[in-house]
Amino acid sequence: MAFNKVYFFKVSFLIYILIVIGCVGENIEEKTSNGSLGTVSIEKYSDSIYEVLKAHRTAYAKLIINRLAVENKIIKVSESWKKDKSLLLPAQMSKEIAHFLRAADVDIDYSLLSTWPINRNNKPKTDAEKKGTGSPLLVQL
Repeated sequence: MAFNKVYFFKVSFLIYILIVIGCVGENIEEKTSNGSLGTVSIEKYSDSIYEVLKAHRTAYAKLIINRLAVENKIIKVSESWKKDKSLLLPAQMSKEIAHFLRAADVDIDYSLLSTWPINRNNKPKTDAEKKGTGSPLLVQL
């Protein structure tokens, strides 16, 4: 079977959500359109969060970066966006949104982590992050 990056990411994301949120059981309560409480599966919840994050990053890349920097060359995109007074890279935008979420004190936190990151700061650090990304856990003696 060929390696499927999207499937791997979604499975890793699901495991990460299960560990970080610490949900017990198979469902999460949610309010339905008529105001009553219903349930949603952990898998559907994590898939929904994944799709929101993916949609935001894709929209930013296609509608902002592509239009302003690539097609119309109005402003450049730079990793040093503050210093260069330019647009953020899509990964940097995702990171900034995560900072806003943390400041808002909501129960969702995310980061773009990889077991083979370009930037070593994006390696999984905690046991939960290592489990969620499929990294082998360090054994403490």
